Amino acid sequence: MMRACAAPFVLLALLLLPHAALGGAPAYGGLKLDIRPPVGFADATQTAPRLFQATQDEAVPDGVLLRLYLPDDDAQRYAEGRPEEVTRQVSLYAVKDGENQAWDRKALELMARSLEGAWAGYEAVPDEALKDWTALNSALLEAGGAGTPLLLEPIHSEHAEGRVFMQVFGTDAPVAALMATCAVLVNDRVLFVTASSLISDPFPADDAAWVKASAEAFAEALVSAEKK
Repeated sequence: MMRACAAPFVLLALLLLPHAALGGAPAYGGLKLDIRPPVGFADATQTAPRLFQATQDEAVPDGVLLRLYLPDDDAQRYAEGRPEEVTRQVSLYAVKDGENQAWDRKALELMARSLEGAWAGYEAVPDEALKDWTALNSALLEAGGAGTPLLLEPIHSEHAEGRVFMQVFGTDAPVAALMATCAVLVNDRVLFVTASSLISDPFPADDAAWVKASAEAFAEALVSAEKK
């Protein structure tokens, strides 16, 4: 299964990669992928080739990374030669060798259920805490410090199914990232969107809201682009 959840390690790998240029952005299954990013985002597919390659290698080694986006402020930091300060990104990727497989809504729901298996063993945040910003923020800070991965709210829409979660990397000095991954039905193909943000102390609940909103916005932008 594509993991798409290695944000801190992507940044580390980025610093070690040579300054190599990449080819054109990959195509997939006949989709145009002519996406207009939501307001506040920059397409980094061509402008940040090292970050694109690091994301492909570390986050989706078993898939095909198609597009990479950065918030405008992170894109500016990257352009100024400060990649270590990049903390948020959105990736669009697909299953390798899956271009010719047709999907429908029922298959998307089955895919979403299979994705849930990737988070087996994660501790679920209680519904009451999900509805209370202060309680959620405290739960995220406590779990991040303890190195405990968490499962937050699901993502449901007409074209997308997924989940918000917190991934923890390392044990001695754990690094936590809030992430939202969803499978998106585009025409009769399934693509994946993952938004990730390293947690910001002291307000990780804001990061949780950002990844959910970003994943949903890009899922909608992806579907809208293919309707043109």
